[in-house]
Amino acid sequence: MTCRKTSGVGFEIDVIIPADDAKTTFRVVSGKTTDYTETGGSGKQIIRHFCPKCHTLMYMTIEAQPGTVFISLGTVDDEEYLSNATPQREIYTRSRLNFNHGWKSEGAEQKQTET
Repeated sequence: MTCRKTSGVGFEIDVIIPADDAKTTFRVVSGKTTDYTETGGSGKQIIRHFCPKCHTLMYMTIEAQPGTVFISLGTVDDEEYLSNATPQREIYTRSRLNFNHGWKSEGAEQKQTET
C-alpha cells in the first residue's frame, strides 16, 4: 500500500540495478536525500530516499534485496533507455488494483510477494 501512496498512482515502477555494477554504478551526484525507513512485508527494512526540496521519491534500498537499488522510473533522464525498457518483474501481484492488468502479457515475471 505504501508504494501506491508514495507514487501517487496505483503502483510504482522502478529501474532495478545492482548497486555495484560497473556500467550502472549508482550514486547520488549532489546533495543528500531525506530518508524514510519502514518495515516491509518480509519484516526487513525498506529505506525510501526522497529529494529534500521537492519530496520526490528518488530511489529505495531494501534489506531483503541487498546490493540492489530501486530507482524511481520518473527520475530517469535517459530517453533512449526509457524507449527501450521492458518490464521484467512485477511484485505484489496479489494486491494489484482491479483495473490494472499488469505486464504478464509483456513477459514480466509475476510474484505474489517482494522476494
